[in-house]
Amino acid sequence: EGKGPLPVAELEVEFKALWKVPFNMQQAGETDAVTFLLKWPTKVDVVQQEDGQYVVHLAKKGTDKPKAAEKAPAPAAPSKAGSPAASPASPAAAPQAPPAAAPVQEQARLPDVAAAAVVVDASSLPEIQRQAVSILQTMQDMVQRQEALVKALSQLQGGGA
Repeated sequence: EGKGPLPVAELEVEFKALWKVPFNMQQAGETDAVTFLLKWPTKVDVVQQEDGQYVVHLAKKGTDKPKAAEKAPAPAAPSKAGSPAASPASPAAAPQAPPAAAPVQEQARLPDVAAAAVVVDASSLPEIQRQAVSILQTMQDMVQRQEALVKALSQLQGGGA
């Protein structure tokens, strides 16, 4: 009960039991729970166990978290970090979150990629491929959302698009 890591596969059930609302990644613009959770390194830690199963637990409040926050001003990559399902912020506030969160996500993912390159075997290739496709889809979706936002803002300002 709230102690120790939770298998990502059980996250939806646990979320609904605790918060009495469904865990709706589509509402947050996501399709993969692991990809979504990796965008919140100051809130949760996602670890892949030896058996390949991902688990999530609350991030430890330590001295290494401020260092990650200090590195956050690095060049931003497209990300869907802000979402109504993840925070009480309104949908209008969501586009403001990605620039700050994206570099941290990128840094959090680098060790996973390096570890995957070292410990890749034939049985893990389908999972790596699935994750790569999921990340690509997330990036493509974000580009479409950003283009729509720019167009809408341009129309609101009377500039057309």
